[in-house]
Amino acid sequence: MTHQCCLYPCAGKRSTSFWAGLEADEIAGILQQVSTFTRTFSQGVSIESDNEDDYLMYLLEGHVSVSVALENGKFIPLRHIHTGEVFGVSSGSEINGTLAFSAESISTVQFIHKPLFLGVLTEHPQLLANYLAFMNHRISYLLNKVILFSIQNNRQRIACFFLGEMKQQQENLLTVDLSKTCLLECLGMSRSSFYRELNALTAAGAIHPVGRKQYQCNTAILNEVLSRDP
Repeated sequence: MTHQCCLYPCAGKRSTSFWAGLEADEIAGILQQVSTFTRTFSQGVSIESDNEDDYLMYLLEGHVSVSVALENGKFIPLRHIHTGEVFGVSSGSEINGTLAFSAESISTVQFIHKPLFLGVLTEHPQLLANYLAFMNHRISYLLNKVILFSIQNNRQRIACFFLGEMKQQQENLLTVDLSKTCLLECLGMSRSSFYRELNALTAAGAIHPVGRKQYQCNTAILNEVLSRDP
């Protein structure tokens, strides 16, 4: 059985910037139109506005984690947000839980009034293109997360993760900027299972740790692992 590999952006490069291709004065004009304000959050603090459904959030500085908060009090980690990313586009009303954003370090967030922002999209073709690219990125992320969790074999799941990161980062030398705890939760594995399969992939020459959170990957071997019958 051959699995289609996932593009799993939880650990890779940030998604398309809303402001790519726009001049500084044009960006300043847009922000002035959409009634923004800025807040700074301490590490560990939840990031929210008085009415979060009315705002997009733009991370000016810091790191933010995104999780699904379930009604039973548990949290399912989704991904990390880096400086220059927009988040909070989806309200989460379609899921059995709510999206929760938490500052992983001191973080400065700019709040953008969503109705006003959507209203100016047609006036700025490049901004509209960036917005559509961003939404396409989010859809791809969810589809590829489904693909990842459809793989029951842990070794193949790790191979899928690294192949997806290679495609996302466009590098054979990967930087995985997640904590081990977050990575294990994202992959749905115990620590012992993860290291057992990672060691097996290392012994096979598929993955070679070369530094803190850096891995040299062999595409051919990883694809071979992924294509084997479980």
